[in-house]
Amino acid sequence: MPIIDIEYIIAIFIALLIIALAAIFIKFKKKPTAVDYKQRFNIGIIWTGFGIVMAFGMESSIGMIFFILGLVFLADGWNNKKKWGKKTKMTKKQMKMQKQLIIILSLLAVLGLLAFVLVSGVVL
Repeated sequence: MPIIDIEYIIAIFIALLIIALAAIFIKFKKKPTAVDYKQRFNIGIIWTGFGIVMAFGMESSIGMIFFILGLVFLADGWNNKKKWGKKTKMTKKQMKMQKQLIIILSLLAVLGLLAFVLVSGVVL
């Protein structure tokens, strides 16, 4: 039975602390944020290219996540091209969904990093 090193415990504690702080920050953020769809389109272009390089060039599974998220941002920006240059307010439903997605993706990223560290034996 492997013994868990103190570095792993500290890394998990720091990751959970970051997630908790992000959740608290999101919860107490009152004013609705504006959506810049042109910026989402630009982020989509960058993330799609980065995802292709990571997924196929470096054979990394995180690259596929960047690729898919990049395509989502591209589609969202392109579908709202009429609103480029105008910032629109997010509805409460959209804000709630964004918060949930940020929390879920953060947890998945931390769990993926933890799984990578445990499987490969890499010391952080």
